[in-house]
Amino acid sequence: MSHGLEQMTAHDGTTYTAFASRIETAWHAFGTVFTEKMNANEILKTAHLAGWNVRLQPLEHYMGMVNNDMSQLLQIEGEITDDSVMALAEQMPAEMPYTIAIADHNVILRNNPFTGKPEVFGVAKSKYTPVQNEDLLELGEAIIDFDGIEGASWETAGSIDGGAQVFATIKFPEPMRVGTGDMLEQYLLLTTGHNGQHPVRAMATNVRTVCKNTLKMALGGRPNGVTFKHTSEVLNKMEAAKKSLVAAHQYNKTLALVANEMIAVEMNTDGFVKMVKHHWPQVKPAIAVQTLGVAEPVEIITNKKAVTMWNKRMDKMVSVWEEKTERGETLGEAAGTVWGGVNAITETLDWHGSPRGGLLRAAGFNDANTKLHSEVLEYAAKKNGIKTKELAAVALG
Repeated sequence: MSHGLEQMTAHDGTTYTAFASRIETAWHAFGTVFTEKMNANEILKTAHLAGWNVRLQPLEHYMGMVNNDMSQLLQIEGEITDDSVMALAEQMPAEMPYTIAIADHNVILRNNPFTGKPEVFGVAKSKYTPVQNEDLLELGEAIIDFDGIEGASWETAGSIDGGAQVFATIKFPEPMRVGTGDMLEQYLLLTTGHNGQHPVRAMATNVRTVCKNTLKMALGGRPNGVTFKHTSEVLNKMEAAKKSLVAAHQYNKTLALVANEMIAVEMNTDGFVKMVKHHWPQVKPAIAVQTLGVAEPVEIITNKKAVTMWNKRMDKMVSVWEEKTERGETLGEAAGTVWGGVNAITETLDWHGSPRGGLLRAAGFNDANTKLHSEVLEYAAKKNGIKTKELAAVALG
């Protein structure tokens, strides 16, 4: 499984990784492990997230000799196309160097976390406002202080995809109990991006201790966090989001109520297969008769690849349900219950998919997977008469 973390290998062969984790070494064995509690500033430095100074610079394109003081500055207004650039360029004498300024666009820059040198992240429109890594973690500190949560602490922080996304997690002290011993650790995940393509997000997440599945899904019509764009009001919105995030954290109480009802409902393999088929309808062989190029007409399956892929997915999910994969017995007390069925599907999605993007998927960064998680949980609840909206109202008092 690819970890996707930002790294740099020095001349002496030492590999530096923009990742820090408390007490426990991550499965990929990269980054820095710390044992004592850290504040936001400390984990920022440990995870190589401090001092990036993400900033904007006007987007310009220089045409002509380098360092020529005679260069003229031209401005493109409206839509930027090859034709609009060429039309402006054709106005200039061939011997005159010039710089084209692209209106309403900026280059996004940062200081590399390992070398300190400036580097380009991407291009964004002028309304885009950078959010520093320090701002993001300050939001987490404010949430802890606002709710007065004793024992909450920073658990991980890191950079992925070359700094395109950064993340940090706060672990809350009291796990949720499902049944008698199926434990769900509670976290707050904070993430943002610096390439103009990722919003600011903060959301409650849960991880089943026995299998490390990340459960990040809407439940009972209630979201598990907030999302907002990098606009000129983003920092004010982050301030306003503090109370919203505390309320979103109440979502965990809803999940505990729903999960405890689900773990009390037995399910056999036939019931699990029906659940899977609801979300991935069975692909049946499409038979056609081939007559050209053969001595006798012969039947062929025209969708063989699709049939094979569906069968492999079903076999894998049943293997997880029956706890016969290389990950071992991951369902614990939930085995043979509706709650076990939900987790068998989410485990397959998170840990048994394509190696590409595995860490991001398992950590809850994959939006498509998150949507599927929500759909699986809501379907299982509805199918078994568990009223998630009513339980959400109970949880929120």
